[in-house]
Amino acid sequence: METDLDLILMILENPTRRDIIKRLSEEPNYPLQLAKDLGLGQQLVAKHLRVMENAGMVASSVESSPYGPKRRIYTLNKNMSVTLDVSTHFFKAKVVFFDVEPEREEISDSSASFMDKMDETLEHPKHPERITPFTTIISDIDKKLEALENERAILLYIRNFAMKEASRILEVFKNSDTRRIIRYALDEHDISVKSISESLNLREAVVRQALLNLKKGFNIGVGFVAEETE
Repeated sequence: METDLDLILMILENPTRRDIIKRLSEEPNYPLQLAKDLGLGQQLVAKHLRVMENAGMVASSVESSPYGPKRRIYTLNKNMSVTLDVSTHFFKAKVVFFDVEPEREEISDSSASFMDKMDETLEHPKHPERITPFTTIISDIDKKLEALENERAILLYIRNFAMKEASRILEVFKNSDTRRIIRYALDEHDISVKSISESLNLREAVVRQALLNLKKGFNIGVGFVAEETE
């Protein structure tokens, strides 16, 4: 079954569509103007826009023009972040949407300070000279994001190192299904028989027996396997 992530990756894998999305992230635009800005044929741009609109990535509407016939204008329809982590001992693909303003109680003190600055800035008239406060906010947020990304890269290295060492220990298990089950539990922090069965395409009976063997023979899973296996 196709997921949001599958659909998004299908859209983003095409470099032309990425260029169109980048331009639309700056402002809504018309197919003709997009074609001119990107140095592409209008028919090619229109084709990609149809694909993205069918996928829900962009939306369009028709508006009147003082210079001629009505024109169709396109806007981005999603606010999201896509992360793809690939390493020798780890793989994870994830999409997070940020279309909805978070509740204040969900926001950290650091993020709340940015929201407070935004509220203060929005109280002033929207004149061109008032763009400076937004420049400062954007710059400060970008610095914060860069620091978080650097920290994330370090944590990913340590996680991959830990999984590498755990994989060495897993070599004691000769059954490949058992090794897959343990890796799944380590990666997903989930030892539900149903979840493991569906994710690894293994029969529930096989998963349940493997968990029992781990619990009885190697004392693995004591405290959280019992409920699923008894």
